[in-house]
Amino acid sequence: MGIVLFDNGHTVIEAGQYQAPRLGVVVTFSSFGENDPSRDGFGQKFLEKQGYAVVSVKKRHDNWYRDLSFADFTEALESVLGGFNRRFTYGTSMGGYAALYYASCIGATAIAISPRNSIDPRFLITSYSHFVTSWPTQHRPLKDISDPILRPYVVYDPLVAADKAYIEREVRPAFPVAHFVEFPFSGHPSAQAMLEIGKLKPFAQAALAGDCPGPRIVSAGSKRRSAVIVNEMSKWAVDRNRFAQAARLSQVAVGIGGSRPDFLYQQVAVMIASGALSEAKKATKDAIVAGGGTVSLYHRLASLCSRLDEQDAGLDAINAGLELSPRNVGLLRTRRNLLEKRGSLDAAFVDALTVLEILPASVSDRMQLAGMLIAKGAHAEALQHLDANPEASLDLSTVRRRRVCLEAVGRMLDAENAALVAISLAPNSVSDMVQLANIYFKTAETDKALLWLDQAIAISPDNVSLFRRKRNYLEAAGRISEAIDAGVRVQKLLPASTTDQLRLRRLQLRRYQEQGKQGRDAVIARMRAQSAIVSRALVDTEQFALFPTLLSSAMNVLAGEEVGAWTATGVLLGFGS
Repeated sequence: MGIVLFDNGHTVIEAGQYQAPRLGVVVTFSSFGENDPSRDGFGQKFLEKQGYAVVSVKKRHDNWYRDLSFADFTEALESVLGGFNRRFTYGTSMGGYAALYYASCIGATAIAISPRNSIDPRFLITSYSHFVTSWPTQHRPLKDISDPILRPYVVYDPLVAADKAYIEREVRPAFPVAHFVEFPFSGHPSAQAMLEIGKLKPFAQAALAGDCPGPRIVSAGSKRRSAVIVNEMSKWAVDRNRFAQAARLSQVAVGIGGSRPDFLYQQVAVMIASGALSEAKKATKDAIVAGGGTVSLYHRLASLCSRLDEQDAGLDAINAGLELSPRNVGLLRTRRNLLEKRGSLDAAFVDALTVLEILPASVSDRMQLAGMLIAKGAHAEALQHLDANPEASLDLSTVRRRRVCLEAVGRMLDAENAALVAISLAPNSVSDMVQLANIYFKTAETDKALLWLDQAIAISPDNVSLFRRKRNYLEAAGRISEAIDAGVRVQKLLPASTTDQLRLRRLQLRRYQEQGKQGRDAVIARMRAQSAIVSRALVDTEQFALFPTLLSSAMNVLAGEEVGAWTATGVLLGFGS
């Protein structure tokens, strides 16, 4: 046990026992899952054997050292650092990130293997998302606090997308002259593969000596000694749909490294990728029995059950995983989706709220919650969630949901603007044009509604629903002849639809009735104008000769109407109104 220099209840800084003189001092940082401060620090025994003083930074929680300020760090190390000109920091993964983060404040050369801050919002790994709100954030981007003249030693696997992104976007800008060493197929973190092929100690020794390493670690001839490398090669083969090769490599990895959860996980991944879902489910269950359930295995089992439409079994698997990690976002999202799928909306809503509590900045999860609220008819509340992310103002799904909510709460002008934005984002989207047309129809702007319907029809000229909608709009506007034309097009596209045939006949009958009414009104007007003449016709034989013709016309026009022939005659004679 060394000398405790700092302990805030979360992070412990401990100086190991050493006798001067020493070659230098190395400050090491524990990795993810190493949360027992009573154990030796990362690489401590190896470094002490090499002749270095070791200060171990250890933790009780996986917090990415966010509780440890620069001031606390430098103050704790002040009594040790004074005797050493050669200073190093050392760590892998979370520890590698910390090695880079704290190196500049003590002028140290960092040795970082697969450095990554998996809870940085810019590089968030979903499986770590439940840690995001667990600790106050004090850390800043590396570029803001780094000394760019320092030359850390950084090893990473360029085939791991998350690691490559972190190196390229975060580490390189902060340390432009660093020694970057690629180690393909070493996975995350690369340290285990380096250890398996005998490269870890030589690399650390070279870095401590200030030697310049090559830009790449080559594993040719030693792959079969590393279960990690073979397992990563299996992942690579899956990505290229080489399933037989992936299965063989996965089996080799298990043969070398044993039934480790990550190796068993990859075996199942090969089965899933090749479509063998039932076999994958059985293998996952076997892996849980053989090696104990892990969050990732339970999550995979739940996903498989969901895909096989075994919802109850899927929920059981998720609940088992949540017992191990109650705030695991991946599990909570999967349970939310399963519950929503089976119609348990209230329970799904609770999980949706929990996910958003853990990840308040997640646009996709806020969208999901808004969708649930829309389904419940709570459009005003859904709108509040949608408007909580101004940066998502040009996200098409968000814009569409906002349009729905705005229309539902009667904010038609805002709904119109949202619909126009949606069309600008998806210019050929027929559905968005229809929604805008519907808004204009509701606001009695029929010409605008028809204009957008016609644009949609130009894109999708055989879409029956578009012509039906146009027929209905025209009918509602009293433009019967145009409505009939749209109805004829519907019948041509779908001749077997008796409903549409009946609708067309009703429109045609309405046109005949309106034409008859127009004719009747014209005749009545003519008869009224002629009433005086008809009165005189009783004594004027020439005018009286017109009477039978006028009467016949009146009878034809008024056939079927409540006004009878005698009423028509009365009009002719000047007695009716």
